[in-house]
Amino acid sequence: MKRLLLAFFLSASTASFAQIKLGETDLTGIVVPANSADSVKLAGRELQTFIGQVCGKRLEIVDKAEGCGNIILGEQPDLLRNVREDGFIIKDKGGNLYISGRDQKGVVYGIRNPWNRHEVYNGKLKLGAFGESGTLYGVYAFLEKFAGIRFYMPGEIGTVIPKKSIVIPAGIEFGNNPKFAYRHPWFCNFDVAPEDALWYKRAGFGGKAPVQIIDYFQYFTRQLKKSNPEYFAMVNGQRDFGNKCAIRGGGHLCFNAPGCKETVAELIKDYFRKHPEQRYFPLTPNDGLVRCCECPQCRAEQDMDKPGYAKFSNHVWKFVNEVAKLVEKEFPDHFVGCLAYDTYLAPPDRIAKLNRNVAVMFCRNRGNMASKAYADAMHRRIEEWQTKTDNRLFGWDYYLHCWIPWRELPVFFPQIIQSDLQYMLRHGFAGEFIEAESWRSRAMPKKMNYPATQHLNLYLTGKLYWDPDADVNALLDEYYCLFYGPAEKPMREFHMLAIKCWNDGMKSRTSTSGISEAAKPSDIFPIAALDKMLGLIDKSRRLAVRSPYKERVQLMANEFAHGRRTLVAMVRSSMPELVSLKTNEKMVIDGILDEETWSHGQGSPMVTKMGETTPHRTFIYSRHDSRNLYFGFILHESKPDKLKISARGRDPKGIYEDDCMEIYLRNRNGRNYQFIISPGGLWDAEIDALRSRNAEWNSDAKYAVKISGKRICMEIAIPKASVGIAEDESLKANFYRSRVVDEGQTFSVWSPVFEERHYKPENFGTILLKP
Repeated sequence: MKRLLLAFFLSASTASFAQIKLGETDLTGIVVPANSADSVKLAGRELQTFIGQVCGKRLEIVDKAEGCGNIILGEQPDLLRNVREDGFIIKDKGGNLYISGRDQKGVVYGIRNPWNRHEVYNGKLKLGAFGESGTLYGVYAFLEKFAGIRFYMPGEIGTVIPKKSIVIPAGIEFGNNPKFAYRHPWFCNFDVAPEDALWYKRAGFGGKAPVQIIDYFQYFTRQLKKSNPEYFAMVNGQRDFGNKCAIRGGGHLCFNAPGCKETVAELIKDYFRKHPEQRYFPLTPNDGLVRCCECPQCRAEQDMDKPGYAKFSNHVWKFVNEVAKLVEKEFPDHFVGCLAYDTYLAPPDRIAKLNRNVAVMFCRNRGNMASKAYADAMHRRIEEWQTKTDNRLFGWDYYLHCWIPWRELPVFFPQIIQSDLQYMLRHGFAGEFIEAESWRSRAMPKKMNYPATQHLNLYLTGKLYWDPDADVNALLDEYYCLFYGPAEKPMREFHMLAIKCWNDGMKSRTSTSGISEAAKPSDIFPIAALDKMLGLIDKSRRLAVRSPYKERVQLMANEFAHGRRTLVAMVRSSMPELVSLKTNEKMVIDGILDEETWSHGQGSPMVTKMGETTPHRTFIYSRHDSRNLYFGFILHESKPDKLKISARGRDPKGIYEDDCMEIYLRNRNGRNYQFIISPGGLWDAEIDALRSRNAEWNSDAKYAVKISGKRICMEIAIPKASVGIAEDESLKANFYRSRVVDEGQTFSVWSPVFEERHYKPENFGTILLKP
């Protein structure tokens, strides 16, 4: 059957078709009423374009129907009685074909990232992620069901378009409603990625409005810092206006400060007054909550003896619940939302039932659900949450295998997606947000940057949002056949081996918490399996000699080759060492490095985070004497006049976003320190066991920067006593260069970390202090 299906698609491609019929009636026009929503107008254009590509017949778009033989788009109230949000109906009525859904006018966007206007709306297409778009979804369903089109991946290369006549049975009536109302994966910014934005809708993603639940205490702290400093958390006797409590920074609140919750509630109500289109407001602490207020009332609500995922649950959710009650008085049908996340993932055990207007968004990692231990733990916590609220839960998930160290590796888990969404539907979830953004620097476009390895999980997720019980194996069979054509067999084997690697590698993982992957790439993909996959890719390239199959296979080949090369390098990598010679020479910190001692030995080079050579080379040098540890950095720069130097002075905010050098040191006792130097300033901090930076700590370090031609020289002297280093004692370290010259921030590193985060002590190299 699969061969017959492919043969039809291939043979039909040379035929000429010019008919589209409803029973025996020729369809001749597309009706889009003049006052239609923008999504309906787009639906008309999409329908016209794809019908023409499939059958060769161009249907004119008009604003009024005449007689029969029309495809009529847009809201038809008499047809929508059983249609829910984003649902649609397709019906033969009086010789016309109606494609009708509930369609919302206007632009809907949110309060912050990832729902900013530019992230969720494309002005040229007049297309948004949000706002009911039932007719548009109906058009895409029509094109799939009757025209045989498949939207597997963004762009022309990702679309399967057969050449055939289109015949719709007379009397047809069918419709569909998504089983999950909120379906929002963030894999592109709409304004800069029109093809990705279109695919977002073609794949079935969307929702009436953003479910705004995210860490966002900074909304309150930035407004209250000057007017109400007494509302801020106390830590070690000082107010937290920075990152004493939350690693993200922005300050934290004292939940029991008189008037605090009333003021927060008033700010939320004011937002709802100004934004009647919104129903959710985020009341989640800033990311990385490792401490809370230490006043007696707040401390009494914290449970430091509980597991890490529960120690702040009672404290945080009590505050959320009390604020929600105050908001409810004016806005009874609006919600105050909080993430079940990190140190407050567990439900509060001192609250019997949350208020009716508290919305909970539960965070976990779907890919980890291949581990029975992880899945059992997540299910147990979800079911505990269901005893605390009568509202439907929301999910926050992570498809971030487009980040290093997983980037461009074939991470696929289709059966896990289905079983998890089936579980979510049974347990009353209303939808979810998925982090799937593949860019990690300003230099990268805000789109699906690794489509070959990203699209399949997202495509299947979109399908299963509408029908979690769909036959996934049949969907995959069709995908291998239609997408890869003559390379179907080896590409099927490639994907099945990748799926098996994921399931086998994850099933024995014992981690029962967290949102990061419960395994490393080397745990999932043995080198032998990668070698077999490489052979299957080579075989596929020999078979797929025609477009578009050739380009699709090559896209996977390119991504897989880089992902495989990176993983092999990761497995074989070792931590670097840098010898720091002792000097008796007087060291002048002037950014010139002209003392004789610097001329002895070679600098240690920096590489990319994945261990590859960088185009702009950087070299590290080190010396020490009885008092100080010295580092010199030579940064080669082709555009020294384009450096970003915004932060200036001592401990300036945002210095890490400039062109700079970042230093991490770890002494023998396990204490960690961070330094950032740039042409504009110096920032230093002590890092505690909770990864929190104490920027009020000062090292008394001296630094200098000198720019000469196309070379930047940076020099720093760090007192040994300030970082707890004894005479001639080695230490662990890592160094990063931030380069922001070419309209985007890129990094090089001394000891490769094979992931995005910088503070990774287990990957620190060694500084050998020699006498």
